[in-house]
Amino acid sequence: MYNIGIDLTSPIASIDCGMVNAFSFLLENTLEETRKLNIYLITNEKSYERYSKYASSNAVCVLSNPRALHSTNPLDVLHSPFNAILNPINGVRNLLSRYDLIPCHFPEFFSSQASNQALESCKAADHILVPSEYVKSDIIERTNVSAQSITVIYPPLDNRFTARKSVEFRKSRPYILYPAAGRPHKNHRNLFSAMTQVDCELVLTTGEKHDAERFKELQRLADELNVSDKTKILGYLSKEELVSLYFGADALVFPSLGEGFGYPLVEAMSVGLPIACSNASCIPEIARGGAIYFNPKDPNDIASKINTILSNRDIRDRVTQEQRQIIKRYSADNAATKLVSLYISLAHNNQIDKIKSRRDGATKMRLANRHILEENGAVSAVAPSYGVLLDCSRLFDGSIHTGISRHIRTLAKGLLSSKEVALIPFYDPGARRYGSKIKDSVQTISVYGHDIGVYPKEQAEFLARTVSGSVVFHSPFHPLPAERHADFAYCLTIHDIIHLRRPDIYPEGQEGITSDIVNSIRENDEIICDSRFTADELRQYLGARAKLSITVAYLAGYGANISKIENSRFFRNKTIVVLHQRDPRKRFEHMLDVAGHYCESIDPQARVCVIGAKTTAADRDRIFQRPELEDKVTFVGTPSDEEMGEVFKRALCMLYLSEEEGFGLPPLEAMSWGCPPIIAKNSSMAEIYRGWPFLVPNHATSVAVAQRISELSTASPGWFIRAAETILSRYTVENMVADHRAAYQEAIRRHRRSTARR
Repeated sequence: MYNIGIDLTSPIASIDCGMVNAFSFLLENTLEETRKLNIYLITNEKSYERYSKYASSNAVCVLSNPRALHSTNPLDVLHSPFNAILNPINGVRNLLSRYDLIPCHFPEFFSSQASNQALESCKAADHILVPSEYVKSDIIERTNVSAQSITVIYPPLDNRFTARKSVEFRKSRPYILYPAAGRPHKNHRNLFSAMTQVDCELVLTTGEKHDAERFKELQRLADELNVSDKTKILGYLSKEELVSLYFGADALVFPSLGEGFGYPLVEAMSVGLPIACSNASCIPEIARGGAIYFNPKDPNDIASKINTILSNRDIRDRVTQEQRQIIKRYSADNAATKLVSLYISLAHNNQIDKIKSRRDGATKMRLANRHILEENGAVSAVAPSYGVLLDCSRLFDGSIHTGISRHIRTLAKGLLSSKEVALIPFYDPGARRYGSKIKDSVQTISVYGHDIGVYPKEQAEFLARTVSGSVVFHSPFHPLPAERHADFAYCLTIHDIIHLRRPDIYPEGQEGITSDIVNSIRENDEIICDSRFTADELRQYLGARAKLSITVAYLAGYGANISKIENSRFFRNKTIVVLHQRDPRKRFEHMLDVAGHYCESIDPQARVCVIGAKTTAADRDRIFQRPELEDKVTFVGTPSDEEMGEVFKRALCMLYLSEEEGFGLPPLEAMSWGCPPIIAKNSSMAEIYRGWPFLVPNHATSVAVAQRISELSTASPGWFIRAAETILSRYTVENMVADHRAAYQEAIRRHRRSTARR
């Protein structure tokens, strides 16, 4: 059992506001899932009454402070849930809930001290819990915190919200609702200016009791802008009263300039209320297709979209229909399960650190590591034939959801199930773009539901020699090391050499991304290529060195079983999925042209989902400036595997029109979830996806590709399943692992032969 402390001694913890209410509901549901945890709710006199009601068989509410509690009940994790770590403890994983970096965005509204405190709180944490991908990206951009140190959990909707007893709100005329505190970035001024062009009433409320002065200021602002006659400022309401307002409203308007989540959006979607909202910050991520969007700095645009959502029945019906699916993302069960998993992962790492700190000799280290490997499932009771040191550094550079990173995780999962192999995953703090603050202790990664420990390189190399006589050092992305261990065989994966071959795409200087990998090859290394195309290109590039041993090991998609997906859902949705990467050969702009033409000329009801961890606010603004895509684009940052599956299951198709690939994994994963990909027929993709009926010529026009999308509307689900199963059957995890094991055995054979010659 792990000990988790939740620090509820902050002054904010006892305030009745949206942040505290959302966390309280998450806490209540989390405590129902914590059989493996001992939870300590650490309170003071002000907060005890609020949180003592959550005490249970495995949750204790104590009047204390974290350090005092830790001295008698050692904690593994201390969670500070309200934006700041007030009581950090050495030797304990300090988890911070950070809801936004709003002060950094609006220096005109907040002091420099508030901005600095927001950033310093993130730097002080061992791990950060955030409510949206937008906040995660914001923290990464403004601090040196790595992506692996930040977890996104969407605050759940209180499922009792719509079941509360209704309190009648007398409705004299149609009204729109804006529940928000009166802070300047909530943008009431521009909303009031817009209301001069809108013929309905505006109702304002807040979830906060502690600052009534702000609402007095709003009344003065309404008088100044001559909209007091159509503005009703109600202030704080009970939950029952607020629910009644939602049910009586004609629409929610949400003009905020910046949010970390935007809870009213979820509340509105839960009751099927049409939404007109800002296109800033995280708001499009949360509302997705369940709203229409406006420029929050333009009162005319705000007014126009409010009038549209009030008067256009087709748009109202469309957004409320979308909301029924979107609202499922914000379930209490999902959030609670993820939080418990995070607690366990952090606590596990903390206990491993404690074990390591007590080791004082090579023998103890060897025994401890062997024990840990057995617990993690890397070593079974049956002695493995050889050990594999798998370089997982790529998983700690902020790109965990790219094709290569997904391949590494899939390979690790496959090797874990092989009794022939003792897998020792490791990370190299000196690797290119390594982004974790952790340099010398075990880190945990989640491999499709299985948590495994990843060891520092030096410790992993020592550990490998204790597991088996034969060891293969495999780098699936980074160059092989310059200093080699005489006892190890070496294996290197080269996914492509496009940076070396295509100076028209990658100018001088960028070829180093691949050249350092290729230049690390030595005579007896075993090379793994993802496709015959890449293997042939590598042999041609190496010339005289082409006698090196190369194994072709196709990648594997890890998704759903397509045969188990209901036929009724195929081709019924209207969303086109587009992956956003800055790499010019990915042809993102061309895919937007295709999607825009389809939406404008073939199906005006279609929508576009852009997936990309590095999609910035500037990127989103540029996309929204395309008139054919206005109000049609949803952005998704770094979805989990389950969330990616949900995106694919609800899509009409995925566009994958890259100019050149070494394999092209995303279409395979899309197929497995029932989403047909439209693929450019070039390079390795002609080899990998041979027989797929939706391969399009490499330089097909956007009009031609859009026409191919339209053919899906008349396609048979049975046809799609048969075609996809034919492709998927070639690229299974079992086949991929077998190919890699063959490469490892060849590397060992070559190493032994080389050693015998010395």
